[in-house]
Amino acid sequence: MYLVQYLNFICLKDDFFVLENQGDDEINYYALNKCNIKDTEIESIIDKTVDGLFSVFATLGSVPMIRCPKNNAAEMVSEKLAKKIHENLKDTRNNLFLSTGGGVGSSGDFGLASGGLVFHRPLLIVLDRNVDMATPLHHTWTYQALAHDVLPMALNRITLTDAQGTGGSAGQVKKIDLNDSDLFWSQHKGSPFPIVAEAIQEELETLKAREEEMKNIKMSMGIKPGTFCMVSAYIFISQFPSNHQTTLLSSRRLDTLFEIEEKLMSRVSTDRTIGELLADEFGNSEDKLRLFLIYYICAHASEEESLARCLDILRKQGCDTSAYEYIRRWKQYNKITSPGAGGEDRAGSIIKTKSMFSKLVSQGSSFVMEGVKNLIVKKYNLPITRIVSDIYDAHCGSPTVEVNKNFALFDPKLSNGALNTAHAGSHISVVVVLMVGAGNYIEYENLVQYGRDKSVRVVYATSSLVNASGFLKQLTLLGDETKQ
Repeated sequence: MYLVQYLNFICLKDDFFVLENQGDDEINYYALNKCNIKDTEIESIIDKTVDGLFSVFATLGSVPMIRCPKNNAAEMVSEKLAKKIHENLKDTRNNLFLSTGGGVGSSGDFGLASGGLVFHRPLLIVLDRNVDMATPLHHTWTYQALAHDVLPMALNRITLTDAQGTGGSAGQVKKIDLNDSDLFWSQHKGSPFPIVAEAIQEELETLKAREEEMKNIKMSMGIKPGTFCMVSAYIFISQFPSNHQTTLLSSRRLDTLFEIEEKLMSRVSTDRTIGELLADEFGNSEDKLRLFLIYYICAHASEEESLARCLDILRKQGCDTSAYEYIRRWKQYNKITSPGAGGEDRAGSIIKTKSMFSKLVSQGSSFVMEGVKNLIVKKYNLPITRIVSDIYDAHCGSPTVEVNKNFALFDPKLSNGALNTAHAGSHISVVVVLMVGAGNYIEYENLVQYGRDKSVRVVYATSSLVNASGFLKQLTLLGDETKQ
């Protein structure tokens, strides 16, 4: 009975789950921030988010301690979740959070339980998308996040269509499942794409050698040589960087966009003005708009004199600048006058890409990537990761005044739910981070890396998983509403 009732969440990975299927728009960023939203609609969104989180922790059979920023949607979700869990704890006959753990399910425990026994309560950190609006628009270059950004990816599956089949027929559709059973994907999904390209070359050479060996064996046995059936990884390897995918990466110069945006978000001066960059012939109109919005979000007020010129350049290139109208209102409302996505952790983290995407050359089944061996990737923490780090450190040690001032703490085991510093110093082995509104693979990868560095398991979750294009469409809808 319980297994049927508490399944309104989707596990994409052992440390990543979503509360809404991709393509649905009931609890996405637009739904929560649209101008004419009614109180009943807000309640419905909050309830759906709470129900999803309740299902997760009911499945785990573990009661979380909850942290969240004050006075936003994240606090509404946290408070309601704490009350719902507390009410269930009082029901001795139908208590889903047994002291021995286990809950209503036995799989997908995110590494939280071992043998049905939960040794430490998880820390749930609920955040609102508005804490960082630049990262969801950022061009990236790690394999997994890049695939989600530029290819039609949903529920760990990519659908590729050839431009044209034989004889002018419709192109062949190939569906590729991305999971850890694919060794190549498992090993390289979080790697920078130039490193992946080098691994592609090595993998292809190995596979070609095996294919030739198999053909020779068949011929020695008197068997007519046929096409050697490669593993699924080969299909993805041979398709992603070739044909229109390679053209897509090189023509849009995603490496250049990535490097420029890294500088903007790190408050490092660029070689050219933003107007000159937007007028340059690289990227499509959406790429230019994403670059401009990141500039605007991260720019100081004194740097905004060129906004009118930038907007004119974008409009002449066919860009719909409605998203800017919403970001402008969002920035004014939040009184942001300094970069919201930079910070000390990001300073000095600029990656010299050496135009590596543009140097990717497809030669049949051979791939060449110049400059890979000279690549130096420096680690940095995104805004969401810095928030998680501050809360985690405060929870495991002595909470700072700043953390207590800006972040509420709820414990569903307490009658009033609210809490101050009672749990300071307690050990946390698992941190679950929920992004309300719109999550992405960039934040997921950054948090997972932080968890590895801190020797703590971090699970990323979001109410709605979207790529930059999908998020930009939501901002455009919101911008259209501000004009009405």
